[in-house]
Amino acid sequence: MKKGILLTVTVLSLAVSGITGCSPSETKEMTGTTAVTAETGDETEAATETAGATEAATEAAGETAGEGAVEEGYTPGTMTETGWESSWLNMKFTAGEGVTLLSEEERETILPSVKDGENVLVYEMMANSADASASVGIIVEKSELSPEAYMELMIEQLEEDGHGMTFSVEQEIRDSEFLGRPAKFMQIDSAYQGVEVNQHYTILLQDGYLIEVIGTGSPDSGEALEALMASFTTLE
Repeated sequence: MKKGILLTVTVLSLAVSGITGCSPSETKEMTGTTAVTAETGDETEAATETAGATEAATEAAGETAGEGAVEEGYTPGTMTETGWESSWLNMKFTAGEGVTLLSEEERETILPSVKDGENVLVYEMMANSADASASVGIIVEKSELSPEAYMELMIEQLEEDGHGMTFSVEQEIRDSEFLGRPAKFMQIDSAYQGVEVNQHYTILLQDGYLIEVIGTGSPDSGEALEALMASFTTLE
């Protein structure tokens, strides 16, 4: 059974809209048309392209999250005075000077959480560099797919419908490490309305969940993106 959520287009849309200077409402509208495309068997459920339906989906997801129904084995991370941390992942992010983290409300606007037992999808954290040229985020998603299979599905779905973006796989899927743990890595470069965006995907597996670490930046934001990634450490 094939089951995928087109997260890559959501995050790419967010990254591009941020760099092109779209307002939060414009970002919300863009992600609302591309955020959820689930495939189960031979049936496909496509996200609606109406702003009203996007508002309704966000409200419903918020109610689900508020119920605190989290799949056993997964514990959400928390915001701290210095950044973000997760005891479940044994991981923390320490914000450097000028680095800003999105609030839970802002993350929910971008990608509403889903916590209904079999389906778990949580936008754990997102941080922006001081000069706004780069960002990093973590998405936790319950999935039967391996990190490599998930990446292959992302590429396949982008090839089928890039939602107006052109893209290329700059670095093919390869073995990597994240904080000493085995992971898969790939880099996708995209362009939208003349703006180029580089996106680094590092995905690892824990207890049946994919931990998707997504670094995004403009072509000249290498140092800023590296600094954000270096802000992740294990808990002391």
